[in-house]
Amino acid sequence: MTYQKHCPSCFTLKDAVAVCPQCGFDESTARSALFLPYGTVLAGQYRVGRVLGKPGGFGITYQGWDINLQQRVAIKEFLPPDIAERVPHSADVAVMEPEERQSFENGKAAFLREARIVAQLDHPNVVRVRTFFNANGTAYLVMDYYDGMTMATYLAEKQPSLAPELAIPVMLPILDGLRYLHARGLIHRDIKPNNIYLATIGRAILLDFGAARQATAEGDARSMSVALSGGYAPLEQYQRRSSQGPWTDVYGAAATLYRMITGHLPPGALDRLAEDPLPTGPWPGVPPALKTLLLKALALKPEDRYPTAEAFMLALEQYTGAVPAERAPAHEAPPPNPPPAPP
Repeated sequence: MTYQKHCPSCFTLKDAVAVCPQCGFDESTARSALFLPYGTVLAGQYRVGRVLGKPGGFGITYQGWDINLQQRVAIKEFLPPDIAERVPHSADVAVMEPEERQSFENGKAAFLREARIVAQLDHPNVVRVRTFFNANGTAYLVMDYYDGMTMATYLAEKQPSLAPELAIPVMLPILDGLRYLHARGLIHRDIKPNNIYLATIGRAILLDFGAARQATAEGDARSMSVALSGGYAPLEQYQRRSSQGPWTDVYGAAATLYRMITGHLPPGALDRLAEDPLPTGPWPGVPPALKTLLLKALALKPEDRYPTAEAFMLALEQYTGAVPAERAPAHEAPPPNPPPAPP
């Protein structure tokens, strides 16, 4: 009898060979000891596959397979690598040092608390959380999975920048998703190209919202620094006593739009505090009227920014009605090619 197992990428059954004949995924490629073993079944229902993207400061996201519904899902595991590790030859997670136990437990509780809130949300541009649970000494949440790629991958592999008339229509629905979150007391705090997903169904989807905000214990300076994405994090995220709110996400969204249009990462907020290096002359590919909007949204002081995602969204919508003639040449932005779907 021939032994068969599921491919960690497309989840079709295949013989015991490394390379999947269906999708070409090679499971013999070296992988981190932090990752769950291929084929691990969580909660009796979710089979773990390949890792999606790069592990973050608070956990790892896998492609998974819902055994009951026969659908692909995304599975996020709480595993802050600075204080926790995978037990060798096991699916269990262990805290490295006894003094880190409370920080880990606080982070795990916050991870599940955020998941409980997010699971109640329903917006087409916010990824949907299906369920969440404790297992293996840590916590997991299961989300919808879409074919496509992140904006970060698109910019790295397809084209380094987008014309404003292509970039702004991607950002507007993301801002609407943020408006929806903010109205319910949630702050994303990590808007960046890697957290904007371009689904092949023609939708931009906001990923990983809320988790970074409360994913580690308050007052843990080391963990706090992990949550920040240089160039996309506003000044108040570096200052413990500063108030954070919708204006914090406005900065991240504007920095992301700046990166999408210019092809360059904005200077970090701390660097700008010493000597604001945002260029005052023409920006490549950015018409003057749009530059004015971005400068306001990227203001170092929160009170100088658009106060809400909705206000920034309305300003961009008003701008799109009159793009100046000296705009950069338009680029074509075809949708990303989807990976093979399971049978």
